[in-house]
Amino acid sequence: SIPYPTWTIGPPKRYESEANGEGPMKKLLAAVCTFMFCSAMPSWAETKIICTLVVSAETGKSLLEDGDCDRRMSPASTFKVAISLMGFDSGILETPEKPILPFKEGYMDARPEWRHSQTPASWMRDSVIWYSQQTNLHLGMEKYTAYVKAFDYGNKDLSGEPGRNNGLTHAWLSASLQISPREQVAFIRK
Repeated sequence: SIPYPTWTIGPPKRYESEANGEGPMKKLLAAVCTFMFCSAMPSWAETKIICTLVVSAETGKSLLEDGDCDRRMSPASTFKVAISLMGFDSGILETPEKPILPFKEGYMDARPEWRHSQTPASWMRDSVIWYSQQTNLHLGMEKYTAYVKAFDYGNKDLSGEPGRNNGLTHAWLSASLQISPREQVAFIRK
């Protein structure tokens, strides 16, 4: 098994700013990025927290930091945020319900909910890898590379798996593209 990072975005716990009469929505970014990955165990039984990072929405100042927040790793499913921006900006994605892409034999189908037609909304909700791959293939390598460079996204390495020339479909899936929790927060704040 490949280590697979996850991160959560949600409201922060109560902090000192609330005692001063300032609500958490006013001073805190409503994103607590907790980067975890599953170690390479067949059962995916062990999870390790790499970094917890809470920043101010107004200033970007770190309010809570624990762990190695500069360690780069595969963005995995979090890269859907970048892909969705590329897709909507380029016109490939039209609305949360369009385009509807049909499932085809040969697409990644590890989860039952991936084995049918998908919309941008269902793709994001169910983390449908093949929809990400099809969006990138429609985008093409030239535009894909330009967007990743413009986003200043992590190491910007879109080569994919070594020797396989599959960057459009695999760079973000535990392959060449790497980003740290700190870089991920900077990307989200843009």
